[in-house]
Amino acid sequence: MSQRQGFTLVEALLSLGVVALLLGLTTGWGRYLSRPSGVDTTAPYVMIQALERPERYEYVGLKDQGILLKDHFDAEKVVWLTVNERGILGISDQLGRGHLPILTDVTALEWRPVATTGTVILRVKRGRRAKWQTALLDLRAPSGDL
Repeated sequence: MSQRQGFTLVEALLSLGVVALLLGLTTGWGRYLSRPSGVDTTAPYVMIQALERPERYEYVGLKDQGILLKDHFDAEKVVWLTVNERGILGISDQLGRGHLPILTDVTALEWRPVATTGTVILRVKRGRRAKWQTALLDLRAPSGDL
């Protein structure tokens, strides 16, 4: 019999796979495989930016578990910002028809208007074990100085 020299292709690929797995586990990417990535943490900030667009929405009042806003781009129509049964925060008309989604995976939501300023304190919880996030929404009337 002749003597074997070197490795076979299968042995080389197997050893490379083991080295890659060990390297991956030591650098930390293994934790992403064992648990889900969770909810997008930037989504509430995008929602705030959409609601605070200059000259767009004005605070009118609270209704049930939502907030009434005057939409200055849509002929001064009053819209309702609320969470639907699937946990999606969105804008609809006062009768609940239509639903423009703004923020998903909302498990709890609290609104608290700041006295006579047109600003609203918003507390939102997204996901099952998420912490409360608090923001101050500026929903004052348009200034008319454009």
